[in-house]
Order: sequence, then structure tokens, then C-alpha cells
Amino acid sequence: MPSNLAALPALSTQYFKPKHAPTDTLNEIGSLRASIWQDNQHSDRQKACQQVWLEEADQDAHLWAVTSDTGMIATARLCISSTLSHLPEQELYDGLELPAPFATMGRLVVVPSWRGKGIASALIRERLNLCDDLGVKSLLLDCPEHRVPVMQRYGFSALKLPQVGILFPDTRFVVMGRFN
Repeated sequence: MPSNLAALPALSTQYFKPKHAPTDTLNEIGSLRASIWQDNQHSDRQKACQQVWLEEADQDAHLWAVTSDTGMIATARLCISSTLSHLPEQELYDGLELPAPFATMGRLVVVPSWRGKGIASALIRERLNLCDDLGVKSLLLDCPEHRVPVMQRYGFSALKLPQVGILFPDTRFVVMGRFN
């Protein structure tokens, strides 16, 4: 799959179809997630994220890993399902009547020293393009309140009022959707 990240020098992007990411790559993704969330210094996050933050959904997800010459610097996940009940954190979507198939974008992290270089934007576009290619009708996500304006620029709109996070109760999240 071509990468929008190819324009950034000295970076390599790997895309993994569901069940195709090697164990060592999955562990590196989990370690990066945990370190980024822990760096935010929120006590609830530190409890949820120990050394490695991997979930059952990662095995069945489309995954992206961006590396530089110093190691992994960013990662993102896309989960696709024909039913809302099979999506990660499905309780977020209770009460929503949406067209199938569904996808959720999540677990986007970028190492702080690499932020502001377009990596997150490129990973968002990669996932949007894959959803278009696969005929996803309802693309969902939950993001911290402060990121809502960013996701609105990609065509997402709020579907529910802000709510306390499932894994991170010290952060309020907004469920958002984009529909094809």
C-alpha cells in the first residue's frame, strides 16, 4: 500500500493487514503506545498502560508503524467490522443507528520530538483512504475533547456529548463519525 509518508525523509512506513504484524512489531507498537500515554503524566493512564499497551483488537486490526533511523516513532490502528458489537470499546456506540460496515480509527501516537511534521495527518489520511477502498460506510472514533477541531477538518462530526474515557477516566472523550 502506498504511503503518504513517503515524502518525509528518512522515514519508513509499514502497513500490516489483520493478523500479519509480527510479534516483535506488535510489542514495539505496544511499548510506544504505553510510553506516549505515560509521558502525559496522568495517574489513571499510568495504571492502564504498563510496559506494553496491546489489546485483543490489535490482532484483527490494520496497523501502521512509522520508523526513523532511531526506531519506531508513530503508529495507528484501524478496526473494521460488520457489526458495532464487534468493534473495540463498542459500549461507546450504544444507541447509535449507523450504516454498516463500520470501522474505528484509534491508537494514533507520535513521539513528541516528531510532532508537527505531518506524520499524524498522513496516518489519518492512510486510514481514510483504506476505508474508502474497503467500502466502509461508518467510520468512528473517540478522541480527547481538545482534538475535536482537528478531526472535524477530516469530515468527522460529534455523535455524542463528551464523556469520561473508558480506560482513562481523567480525560473526556468525544465519539465522532464520518459517513460515506
